[in-house]
Amino acid sequence: MRRLTTILFVLFTGCLAAGCRGGRRAEKTPTGPEGPVTQNKARPGADELWALAPAEANAGLVLADGAGAALRDVATRWMHLAEMHPVGKPLIEKLRGELAEEEANPFDEAKFRTATGLDLGKGAAVFGVFEDGDEPKALLLVVPVADRATWRNFSKAKSEELGDLDADRLDEMLCAEVGKRYLCAPEEKTLRAALAGGSSSPLGERAKGLPARERGDVEALMNFAGVNLSEWEQIPFFSAPKTLFATLRLDERGGTLSAWLDAEPKGPGKEHIASKPSKDVLALSKGALGFGRVVVPMKAILPLLPPSLPVAPDVDARRDIIEELTGESAWLTRGKADGVGALMLFLRHGKHVAAALQKVCDPKVLPMQVSWSSADKTCTLSLPVQPNNVRARVDGERLVIALGTEPKALSGEPASAWAGHADARAVFEGASTLAFWGVGLDPLQAMPQGMFATLTEQMPDKAKVVLPYIELGSFLGASIYEMALTAGLYDDGLRLSFRVTTFADEGKEALAAHEAALAKRASGDTAGYREAMAAAGKAHGKTLLAKQAKLLVADAPAFGVPSALFVGVTAGLAIPTYMKYIRKSKTTEAVFFVKRIYDGARAYYEENKKFPKSGTSQPPGSCCKFAGGKCVPDAKIWEASPWKELMFSMDDPHFFTYEFVSEATGFTARALGDLDCDGEYSTYEMVGKLDSDGNLSGSAGIFKDKELE
Repeated sequence: MRRLTTILFVLFTGCLAAGCRGGRRAEKTPTGPEGPVTQNKARPGADELWALAPAEANAGLVLADGAGAALRDVATRWMHLAEMHPVGKPLIEKLRGELAEEEANPFDEAKFRTATGLDLGKGAAVFGVFEDGDEPKALLLVVPVADRATWRNFSKAKSEELGDLDADRLDEMLCAEVGKRYLCAPEEKTLRAALAGGSSSPLGERAKGLPARERGDVEALMNFAGVNLSEWEQIPFFSAPKTLFATLRLDERGGTLSAWLDAEPKGPGKEHIASKPSKDVLALSKGALGFGRVVVPMKAILPLLPPSLPVAPDVDARRDIIEELTGESAWLTRGKADGVGALMLFLRHGKHVAAALQKVCDPKVLPMQVSWSSADKTCTLSLPVQPNNVRARVDGERLVIALGTEPKALSGEPASAWAGHADARAVFEGASTLAFWGVGLDPLQAMPQGMFATLTEQMPDKAKVVLPYIELGSFLGASIYEMALTAGLYDDGLRLSFRVTTFADEGKEALAAHEAALAKRASGDTAGYREAMAAAGKAHGKTLLAKQAKLLVADAPAFGVPSALFVGVTAGLAIPTYMKYIRKSKTTEAVFFVKRIYDGARAYYEENKKFPKSGTSQPPGSCCKFAGGKCVPDAKIWEASPWKELMFSMDDPHFFTYEFVSEATGFTARALGDLDCDGEYSTYEMVGKLDSDGNLSGSAGIFKDKELE
């Protein structure tokens, strides 16, 4: 069983990387009230498999009939492409060698069926239960057995007669044929329930009740009823979830991975509800080859920032820039050689930000090569690579940051770019929290010429060992034409869709031409690769390959998907990292002032041979009541004991409250903070101790517990 599970998992995870092909044509795509949607029917056998789910099951994974074989075909294609590259060839050869030694090699269909009796063209499923505090427990497996006798021999199962039930004993599992399916369960009653036609399963009914467009070839469903959800209380965006569902839909050109979580937003989540793009974004996106959009909940972020962030004379970054952001931003590119792309941050008051930008654009403020143009009110940052400048300006209610020359006249329907798939196009019109789309993923076309070489030269030698694998990834990326990602927080939870479109349905001749071009690229003949792609584009017009060739030959630095993903991933990493940095910067207060209290106590003891009495500045967490999470200075507190004796006071707003604990044999200087105001405290303290002779010794350093709480 474990071997079969491993095989299916490997096939599943390799699917989107190469683009997924099913054994049928994609359905037509109607347009709904919320924009284009993909119409999917329940895949063959999917409902039949869900109907087998035991009544007590709260989790299930179903592979519809034919899905396993389609995934195997995709993995075979992926391995074939990787094998063309000098770096990938030895890796794939090793993998093929290891698989050849296995009697159950899923990539050799005839050998696999002969050895195992399994048929990956049949559907498979696993149903289980997640109980409160327990490990998941399998209740029922549906195994794609086509030849029971061979399967018995392969799995070393033993025949077992249970009355009228012709069963096989496999370790702790009892297996039997039910209809055309082969089922295994740890309990006989589960098998008999399935044999009798199953029972009404909330899990199966939930899956079968989904809209047709939300079905897939691979479907996973988790029902959280009865599951311990105490950990979800720590997640700031959602209340306890109800269900989690994910599907992988395959078609002739690629695949779409979708997932959604049914839960009610709370806290910051209520400020982060998905919205449709503004008219400005929709207007500018037309004609783009790459597009990205992110909506950030400013109401949730601002309280985490310091009250002020001075960056230049008369300029406070928080007041003059950050508080002027609406939270909506977009990245797009026209794809022309002289215009790589632009990031746009939408503003409340553009004139206010424009004045701040001019003051900040000064080498004395920014320690880098910058210049200000009074003619077009633009700040330019020079870079050591091509394109060699970043330009920032305020255009109406937008802060535009352009890489290279800002794309202009972005108009016209992008008919030449679209692969024509509704899941991809919907990223423009649909409500979302973040969305990325782009065509021309070939890095030779997507990255400005010379940039990779320049970056390579600047990398440390130890890091250069990964370069061959980066190049392999770049090579494989040339087989993907279009990519789209959309995600959002909604009134009923979180939804995500990830779409990949490849050249898999271009026809044998076009695919052969593409592989011939890739072979030149793999050998290092970049010029030959471009020439071969140009020829392939002319010979196979009106194909995605021809569109890709046109972009490549034109040196169009689309920078679409790579840059959009770079912006999105960078934002995804940078925002929490920046929040953590902000909280970390606040802790310097505690470190500094705990040391001052500690030194004050030592000095007082040396003079008086005793310690001041115990005392607390304010109750722990009380700073959260004030703006910015900072306690307002109160001179009366510091004029009383023990602070007067310790010669300690806080004259400026502060994040921490302070304690001094006095004992006959020593003392503790302590700072308590609630930096994220969640009721859990960080602790910083230093301790002084007296020995039997009355000598005072102390901490070598500061003790820290939950330092960023």
